[in-house]
Amino acid sequence: MNHFHCALAVSVVAFAGCDKMKNMIDPSGKSYGGNVDTTKKFGSPAKPAEPAKSSAPKPAQTTPPPAPRMSAPGGKAEVVIHQKAPGRFLTAPEVERQIPDITFEAAGRSFKFAGSLYRDRSGITSLRDSARVLWGVGIGDLNMDGSDDAVLLLRTDKPGSVVWDLAYLPNRGGKLANVQTVRLPGDQGYREVVVEGSTVILVPEAEGGNVHLGYSGGELSVVGM
Repeated sequence: MNHFHCALAVSVVAFAGCDKMKNMIDPSGKSYGGNVDTTKKFGSPAKPAEPAKSSAPKPAQTTPPPAPRMSAPGGKAEVVIHQKAPGRFLTAPEVERQIPDITFEAAGRSFKFAGSLYRDRSGITSLRDSARVLWGVGIGDLNMDGSDDAVLLLRTDKPGSVVWDLAYLPNRGGKLANVQTVRLPGDQGYREVVVEGSTVILVPEAEGGNVHLGYSGGELSVVGM
Protein backbone atom coordinates (compact mmCIF):
# COMPACT_ATOMS: atom_id res chain seq x y z
CA MET A 1 0.00 0.00 0.00
CA ASN A 2 1.40 3.33 -1.04
CA HIS A 3 1.30 6.60 0.84
CA PHE A 4 -1.76 7.92 -1.06
CA HIS A 5 -3.99 5.07 -0.03
CA CYS A 6 -2.83 5.31 3.54
CA ALA A 7 -3.67 9.01 3.70
CA LEU A 8 -7.13 8.42 2.19
CA ALA A 9 -7.91 5.72 4.69
CA VAL A 10 -6.93 7.94 7.61
CA SER A 11 -9.17 10.74 6.30
CA VAL A 12 -12.20 8.44 6.00
CA VAL A 13 -11.69 7.14 9.51
CA ALA A 14 -11.35 10.68 10.84
CA PHE A 15 -14.51 11.86 9.07
CA ALA A 16 -16.46 8.91 10.38
CA GLY A 17 -15.11 9.62 13.84
CA CYS A 18 -16.29 13.19 13.60
CA ASP A 19 -19.89 12.11 12.79
CA LYS A 20 -19.93 9.75 15.74
CA MET A 21 -18.65 12.53 17.95
CA LYS A 22 -21.41 14.85 16.68
CA ASN A 23 -24.07 12.30 17.55
CA MET A 24 -22.60 11.87 20.99
CA ILE A 25 -22.51 15.62 21.64
CA ASP A 26 -25.88 16.53 20.03
CA PRO A 27 -27.97 13.57 18.88
CA SER A 28 -30.68 15.93 17.58
CA GLY A 29 -28.37 17.57 15.05
CA LYS A 30 -29.63 21.04 15.90
CA SER A 31 -26.18 22.38 16.69
CA TYR A 32 -24.87 21.54 13.25
CA GLY A 33 -27.75 22.74 11.09
CA GLY A 34 -28.78 19.24 10.13
CA ASN A 35 -32.26 17.76 9.97
CA VAL A 36 -33.71 16.86 13.33
CA ASP A 37 -34.00 13.15 13.85
CA THR A 38 -37.52 12.70 15.08
CA THR A 39 -37.20 8.95 15.34
CA LYS A 40 -35.08 9.20 18.48
CA LYS A 41 -36.80 9.39 21.85
CA PHE A 42 -35.24 11.61 24.42
CA GLY A 43 -37.81 11.07 27.25
CA SER A 44 -40.92 13.11 28.23
CA PRO A 45 -40.56 16.24 30.35
CA ALA A 46 -41.35 15.79 34.03
CA LYS A 47 -44.95 16.63 35.00
CA PRO A 48 -45.36 19.39 37.60
CA ALA A 49 -46.24 18.16 41.05
CA GLU A 50 -49.95 18.40 41.90
CA PRO A 51 -50.78 20.60 44.88
CA ALA A 52 -51.64 18.74 48.05
CA LYS A 53 -55.37 18.36 48.63
CA SER A 54 -56.65 20.01 51.81
CA SER A 55 -58.69 17.88 54.14
CA ALA A 56 -60.17 20.92 55.93
CA PRO A 57 -64.04 21.02 55.78
CA LYS A 58 -65.59 23.54 53.43
CA PRO A 59 -67.46 26.42 55.12
CA ALA A 60 -71.22 26.03 55.17
CA GLN A 61 -73.01 28.11 52.57
CA THR A 62 -75.47 30.62 53.96
CA THR A 63 -78.35 32.16 52.09
CA PRO A 64 -78.04 35.97 52.00
CA PRO A 65 -81.04 37.91 53.38
CA PRO A 66 -83.45 39.24 50.78
CA ALA A 67 -82.81 42.79 49.69
CA PRO A 68 -85.39 45.33 50.92
CA ARG A 69 -88.07 46.33 48.48
CA MET A 70 -87.32 49.65 46.89
CA SER A 71 -89.86 52.34 46.30
CA ALA A 72 -90.00 54.08 42.97
CA PRO A 73 -89.07 57.67 43.93
CA GLY A 74 -85.43 58.08 44.90
CA GLY A 75 -84.78 54.35 45.19
CA LYS A 76 -85.27 54.39 48.97
CA ALA A 77 -86.21 51.28 50.93
CA GLU A 78 -89.97 50.85 51.26
CA VAL A 79 -91.34 51.54 54.77
CA VAL A 80 -94.55 49.85 55.88
CA ILE A 81 -96.66 52.06 58.17
CA HIS A 82 -99.35 50.28 60.18
CA GLN A 83 -102.65 52.05 60.67
CA LYS A 84 -103.76 52.98 64.19
CA ALA A 85 -106.41 50.76 65.69
CA PRO A 86 -109.85 52.41 65.73
CA GLY A 87 -110.60 54.08 69.08
CA ARG A 88 -107.17 53.37 70.49
CA PHE A 89 -106.35 57.01 71.28
CA LEU A 90 -108.75 59.28 73.16
CA THR A 91 -109.08 63.06 73.41
CA ALA A 92 -111.11 65.14 75.85
CA PRO A 93 -113.61 66.18 73.12
CA GLU A 94 -114.17 62.50 72.26
CA VAL A 95 -114.84 61.70 75.94
CA GLU A 96 -117.36 64.57 76.12
CA ARG A 97 -119.05 63.37 72.94
CA GLN A 98 -119.69 59.92 74.46
CA ILE A 99 -120.94 61.13 77.90
CA PRO A 100 -124.70 61.17 76.96
CA ASP A 101 -124.50 57.46 76.05
CA ILE A 102 -122.78 56.34 79.27
CA THR A 103 -124.68 55.04 82.30
CA PHE A 104 -122.94 56.38 85.42
CA GLU A 105 -122.86 55.10 89.00
CA ALA A 106 -122.46 57.75 91.70
CA ALA A 107 -123.74 58.38 95.24
CA GLY A 108 -125.58 55.08 95.21
CA ARG A 109 -127.50 55.83 91.99
CA SER A 110 -127.40 54.69 88.40
CA PHE A 111 -128.25 57.33 85.79
CA LYS A 112 -127.45 59.11 82.53
CA PHE A 113 -126.69 62.81 82.31
CA ALA A 114 -129.24 65.11 80.70
CA GLY A 115 -126.84 67.80 79.54
CA SER A 116 -124.36 68.17 82.42
CA LEU A 117 -126.66 67.44 85.37
CA TYR A 118 -128.54 64.65 86.99
CA ARG A 119 -131.08 65.64 89.64
CA ASP A 120 -133.09 63.52 92.05
CA ARG A 121 -134.24 63.68 95.69
CA SER A 122 -130.84 62.76 97.06
CA GLY A 123 -129.02 65.58 95.33
CA ILE A 124 -127.61 67.01 92.12
CA THR A 125 -124.67 65.38 90.38
CA SER A 126 -122.78 67.56 87.90
CA LEU A 127 -119.97 67.21 85.35
CA ARG A 128 -119.14 70.89 84.85
CA ASP A 129 -118.52 74.06 86.79
CA SER A 130 -120.35 77.36 86.32
CA ALA A 131 -118.13 78.15 83.30
CA ARG A 132 -119.31 74.92 81.60
CA VAL A 133 -115.86 73.36 81.96
CA LEU A 134 -115.54 69.72 83.04
CA TRP A 135 -114.61 69.40 86.72
CA GLY A 136 -111.76 67.17 85.65
CA VAL A 137 -110.89 64.57 82.99
CA GLY A 138 -107.81 62.37 82.75
CA ILE A 139 -106.78 60.17 79.81
CA GLY A 140 -104.27 57.32 79.73
CA ASP A 141 -103.88 53.56 79.38
CA LEU A 142 -104.69 52.63 82.97
CA ASN A 143 -105.29 48.92 82.39
CA MET A 144 -102.29 48.61 80.03
CA ASP A 145 -104.24 47.01 77.19
CA GLY A 146 -102.90 49.35 74.50
CA SER A 147 -105.92 51.70 74.41
CA ASP A 148 -106.48 54.98 76.22
CA ASP A 149 -108.98 54.97 79.08
CA ALA A 150 -110.62 57.95 80.82
CA VAL A 151 -111.49 59.10 84.32
CA LEU A 152 -114.04 61.84 85.13
CA LEU A 153 -114.62 63.90 88.26
CA LEU A 154 -118.24 64.00 89.45
CA ARG A 155 -119.57 66.42 92.06
CA THR A 156 -122.74 65.66 94.00
CA ASP A 157 -124.39 68.41 96.04
CA LYS A 158 -126.51 67.03 98.86
CA PRO A 159 -128.38 68.97 101.52
CA GLY A 160 -125.62 70.31 103.75
CA SER A 161 -122.65 68.52 102.07
CA VAL A 162 -120.64 68.03 98.89
CA VAL A 163 -119.11 64.74 97.82
CA TRP A 164 -116.68 63.94 95.01
CA ASP A 165 -116.39 60.76 92.98
CA LEU A 166 -114.04 59.58 90.23
CA ALA A 167 -115.69 57.61 87.43
CA TYR A 168 -113.43 55.05 85.73
CA LEU A 169 -114.25 54.67 82.01
CA PRO A 170 -112.23 51.91 80.30
CA ASN A 171 -111.99 51.95 76.51
CA ARG A 172 -113.59 48.91 74.89
CA GLY A 173 -113.05 49.06 71.17
CA GLY A 174 -113.52 52.83 71.12
CA LYS A 175 -116.59 52.87 73.41
CA LEU A 176 -116.39 54.07 77.01
CA ALA A 177 -118.29 52.50 79.90
CA ASN A 178 -118.45 53.45 83.59
CA VAL A 179 -117.46 50.17 85.29
CA GLN A 180 -116.40 51.67 88.64
CA THR A 181 -116.84 54.87 90.67
CA VAL A 182 -114.50 55.68 93.57
CA ARG A 183 -115.52 57.98 96.45
CA LEU A 184 -112.79 60.62 96.99
CA PRO A 185 -111.67 62.19 100.27
CA GLY A 186 -112.49 65.84 101.11
CA ASP A 187 -115.14 68.25 99.90
CA GLN A 188 -113.03 71.08 98.43
CA GLY A 189 -112.70 69.60 94.95
CA TYR A 190 -109.75 69.12 92.63
CA ARG A 191 -108.22 71.38 90.04
CA GLU A 192 -106.27 68.85 88.01
CA VAL A 193 -106.45 65.16 87.04
CA VAL A 194 -103.30 63.45 85.72
CA VAL A 195 -102.88 59.84 84.53
CA GLU A 196 -99.35 58.44 84.74
CA GLY A 197 -99.13 54.78 83.78
CA SER A 198 -101.52 52.88 86.06
CA THR A 199 -101.81 55.74 88.55
CA VAL A 200 -104.26 58.64 88.75
CA ILE A 201 -103.05 61.80 90.51
CA LEU A 202 -105.56 64.36 91.77
CA VAL A 203 -104.37 67.87 92.68
CA PRO A 204 -106.70 69.43 95.26
CA GLU A 205 -108.08 72.97 95.08
CA ALA A 206 -107.24 73.62 98.72
CA GLU A 207 -103.87 73.25 100.40
CA GLY A 208 -102.80 69.69 100.99
CA GLY A 209 -101.17 66.70 99.40
CA ASN A 210 -102.20 65.10 96.14
CA VAL A 211 -104.47 62.07 96.13
CA HIS A 212 -103.11 58.97 94.36
CA LEU A 213 -105.23 56.15 93.00
CA GLY A 214 -103.68 52.94 91.68
CA TYR A 215 -105.10 50.45 89.18
CA SER A 216 -104.75 46.82 90.21
CA GLY A 217 -106.84 43.69 89.78
CA GLY A 218 -109.24 45.40 87.40
CA GLU A 219 -110.17 48.35 89.61
CA LEU A 220 -109.00 51.68 91.01
CA SER A 221 -108.43 52.41 94.68
CA VAL A 222 -106.95 55.24 96.77
CA VAL A 223 -103.34 54.33 97.59
CA GLY A 224 -101.98 57.56 99.05
CA MET A 225 -102.69 61.14 100.02
